[in-house]
Amino acid sequence: MILTTEQAAAVKDGEPVRVTPPEIGAPCVLVRADVFDRVRTLIDADADFRPRETYPAVLKALDQWDQSPDQYLEYLHD
Repeated sequence: MILTTEQAAAVKDGEPVRVTPPEIGAPCVLVRADVFDRVRTLIDADADFRPRETYPAVLKALDQWDQSPDQYLEYLHD
């Protein structure tokens, strides 16, 4: 498979790239292995997923979106 310069740069930066290899004939998503390994627990039914570990990232996202993010801090202490 040959990637365009833009596709290669996106993958290098950790971004997903949609490709349709002719050998497969269906859309696929190409990501770096380290990026895949980080999200694998979200898609792997056998993984030991602990939602509580996602709280800091969720709170950071809410902090950027919400005008009063302090209301969510109680969930860190439960």
